[in-house]
Amino acid sequence: MEIQDVIKYNIQQINHIKMVQQYIHGYCNRLMTEAIDHDQSKFNKNEYEDFVSKQNILNTTTNGLDDNYKNSVKSSGIQTHIKTNPHHPEYWDELGTQMPIHQAIIMYYDWKSRSVQRGTKMEDFWEHNTRKLKNHPRALAMVELLAQEDGLNIPISDKTQIVYIE
Repeated sequence: MEIQDVIKYNIQQINHIKMVQQYIHGYCNRLMTEAIDHDQSKFNKNEYEDFVSKQNILNTTTNGLDDNYKNSVKSSGIQTHIKTNPHHPEYWDELGTQMPIHQAIIMYYDWKSRSVQRGTKMEDFWEHNTRKLKNHPRALAMVELLAQEDGLNIPISDKTQIVYIE
């Protein structure tokens, strides 16, 4: 082995490792920035008043499928929140485009946080939550794979199985 080859390899490998670290750091920064800004709009007057007045219904639903819950989320302030915050699939539906993966990750942890706060299991809300992703197969695959990594007992859709295999 020639010393020049060893030096060249070491420099290339160290640079490669640094680049991977920089890319991952950049992606993590993107997620952290979104996490810091998460749900701040809920403190705006229109959203705030609706969320405060409907909090008992929103916090006591066991699966998001009951009529009281469905009617509450139709309120003006809550619809404003859903359609103007990019961690909601409805935001992307309004734009007519796919939900980005980083927003799907944020959405998944939003769901997880709400489940912990309510004292429920994410599986109980799975049907309600994933139904919103009918136009977002990549986002659905991401949340299903995150749930699987978290050890949740949720059904994996056929599309996700195909994505996972590829």
